[in-house]
Amino acid sequence: MLRLHGPGHGNRDLAILVEHADHLLKSDFLGTFVSVLAQAAWNSNLRLDADGELDESRRRMAQHFVFLLDHTAPAAFTEKAARGTDVAVALADGRLLVTLTDVDWPRGDPASAPWTAGPLSFADKEILCGTTVKAMETFQHHLGCSSDEALHIVQARAEHLHRENRTAT
Repeated sequence: MLRLHGPGHGNRDLAILVEHADHLLKSDFLGTFVSVLAQAAWNSNLRLDADGELDESRRRMAQHFVFLLDHTAPAAFTEKAARGTDVAVALADGRLLVTLTDVDWPRGDPASAPWTAGPLSFADKEILCGTTVKAMETFQHHLGCSSDEALHIVQARAEHLHRENRTAT
């Protein structure tokens, strides 16, 4: 369920709440969906129209998309959200934050800390070797997350890798 908070018209800031978003974790398109929402927010802030052209008649508008979860830890979304083609993720204060990184976006920098760009493959070796603690430490280092959050991410990444291996064989 989507709920708009803010006037939603004119030149006013807007927060779009996606309530009961837990079920999105089961979708295969979550990374793409998050990427599209991040691009929409970016375009609104920069006053770009649907074609990516500057619309000088529009005031810059802050637009945010917020996924409200009932039962799922935000860290569980990290793996799938990071599959967006041009997004980076970070965990902060128990929230998963997403930003655009591609060099086509102004100030986009995939190397800027504390963000990690793209799929969370940097701990795959540890996950596949079964060294969960080492994988958790890697995620904690790269994402600045807690050990509980790192465990959720390791579990989600492991499920993804096992699914990929079953599909490949």
